[in-house]
Amino acid sequence: FQYVIFQDVQNLLGLLATKSSNNNCRKLQKSKPFPCHDGKEIHSVHRLTCSVLYISKQNNFDFNQEIITLSKRTEKALKCSCNHQKKNRKNHNRKPKISSVVNSKTKCPTKKLLRITEKISDIDLCWKKIFKLSEI
Repeated sequence: FQYVIFQDVQNLLGLLATKSSNNNCRKLQKSKPFPCHDGKEIHSVHRLTCSVLYISKQNNFDFNQEIITLSKRTEKALKCSCNHQKKNRKNHNRKPKISSVVNSKTKCPTKKLLRITEKISDIDLCWKKIFKLSEI
């Protein structure tokens, strides 16, 4: 599963890079310097993957299927599941937002798109750390 999940992450990062390739767009900013705390890498991957899945379900991104695939493969590899029932109960009447453009002239990604890119980059870093630890 390691290689397959790694490829899923790389493909998603490639898709996101093409979405935000315009030089006028806000650049990716890391929210945390270390998304994976030592000894909690698997928990970090699980949390990040569930967060990305939740964001994608609340928005209508054209790459949602890739995110769902990554999430399901991660759940299977980690033998866990993403459960957002509490959050979904609060917003059960809310319609998913359609991803909008920050500026119609530049077609920059939305804040949600940037946030999902940051989280997928963090997932990539965590998986690389897990793979490196498993080789030792």
